[in-house]
Amino acid sequence: MFAALQNGKQLEGTCMNTRLNQIQNWSELAEQARWSLSALAKRVGVSLRTLERYVLGRFGKCPRAWIAEVKEKRVIELFRDGCNVNETATKLGYAHTSSFCHKFRGLREKAMKTPESQSAQANMSQTPNSFPLHVGSRCSNLQAL
Repeated sequence: MFAALQNGKQLEGTCMNTRLNQIQNWSELAEQARWSLSALAKRVGVSLRTLERYVLGRFGKCPRAWIAEVKEKRVIELFRDGCNVNETATKLGYAHTSSFCHKFRGLREKAMKTPESQSAQANMSQTPNSFPLHVGSRCSNLQAL
C-alpha cells in the first residue's frame, strides 16, 4: 500500500501496514470483535481510520460491506454445521432472534444450494426436518428445506 521510500527504495519495516499484512485470520478477528470496526481496530492496534483504509485496499470494499460479507459467510457456515436459527443468532451476538431473521432472511436456503451441499440436499429430501429450526421461531422465511 503506502510505504516510506528513500532514494526510490522501500524502507524495511516502515510501511504502516506491514503488521496488518501479516494478519491472516481477519474473519476470526472480526467475529471476536463482535463485528465492530472500532473494536477490531483496537484489537489489531491501529486507529479506526487506518483500519478503514486498509480494509478498502486489501479487500476492495468499504469496511461495512466487508464486515457484512464476513458475517454472512459465518451465518452460512453455522447453518451448514447444523446450528438452528436461535443458536446462530446468539453466536452472532443478536439479542433477539427476530432481528437476526430480518437481517439474514433466505440464507438457510443459500447455505444448502452450494455444490458441497448437493448430496446433503438430496439426503434431506428423504428426511424433511433434518435441518433444524428454532421451535417457535418467527422466521417464516427461514424454514427447513
